[in-house]
Amino acid sequence: MIIDPYTWHRLPIRSVSFASSDTVAVRVDKPTGYDFRAGQYAVARVTIGGQPLMRQYSFSSAPNDSQLELLIQHQPDGVVSSWFCKTAQVGDVIEISQPFGGFVLEDTERPVLLVAGRVGVAPFVSMLRESAPRSRSLLYSVKSDEQVCFPDLLTTHHATIVKTEERPRIDASMLKAHIGLKPIIYVCGSKQFVDGIASELSTLGVGAHDIRRELFTLQ
Repeated sequence: MIIDPYTWHRLPIRSVSFASSDTVAVRVDKPTGYDFRAGQYAVARVTIGGQPLMRQYSFSSAPNDSQLELLIQHQPDGVVSSWFCKTAQVGDVIEISQPFGGFVLEDTERPVLLVAGRVGVAPFVSMLRESAPRSRSLLYSVKSDEQVCFPDLLTTHHATIVKTEERPRIDASMLKAHIGLKPIIYVCGSKQFVDGIASELSTLGVGAHDIRRELFTLQ
């Protein structure tokens, strides 16, 4: 017997809005009793051309919000991301699974450094929107201004936005200024981005035990 590992919630889309030039924020009402932690993700299932397709997306909403928000970056050859960014409308029904993942803030007094590449900022937006006080800094890598998601929120939290069309990518020299207080470091982005940041941190003597990683795949 095959057991479906997912508990599905059929939910109409309440809003679809561009968070940046190529990334949409999709909101649905949060089901009764649905609880997640900032940094977690869910599986979204949509039916396109009669075929059900599943993708994983991190929550960008705060856990105590009345709605769930998913941040989805468009990929030109991505069937599901193209549907969300170009076709999805208010009222369309999607399915959301229970939350998954352990990429969450730990119960410690240590400071936190968040390092994001592009749509990898999604779990960190959820963390920033959560009201719990915490010493944390955010380094956010994008190519240009038009790729920045939620600029007002990031300005409020004094995020450092690194635009690679203007300056080099995040490297050891930039990271060095943030690791003096021995933070726990959370890194989210593409595999190339996460591996690159981990390598730069290693040159600074940061051990793997102080680095938390989350990878995304654009589809």
